[in-house]
Amino acid sequence: MRTTIVFLILFAVVWFAVTNTEVVTVQLFTKDVHASLALVVFVSFGLGFLLGVLRITPGFIRRHMEARTHKKALDMTTRARDELAEKANVLEGQVKRLAPEVTSEGGQKNEERM
Repeated sequence: MRTTIVFLILFAVVWFAVTNTEVVTVQLFTKDVHASLALVVFVSFGLGFLLGVLRITPGFIRRHMEARTHKKALDMTTRARDELAEKANVLEGQVKRLAPEVTSEGGQKNEERM
């Protein structure tokens, strides 16, 4: 599918270049440049595309750097959460081991009081 689209675009470009062979004059400041209409259109399109890419590049780089910073912060938070969960599991295990001792000691103390 992609290959078909590329060939259709290539065909359209070649067809445009062949049908627009008229020579036009472009005035650049004080110079007159004579070129085919197709060439003028392609160069204009290319310059516009290049200027557009140059315009959006700083924002793209800034967002990419911010995303990287947020990802690092997320990784650190996730790591800290995992460490705390591991500590909580250890403490829960200690509480479960101590819970029978506390109830048995409490039972002995109640018997001694009587």
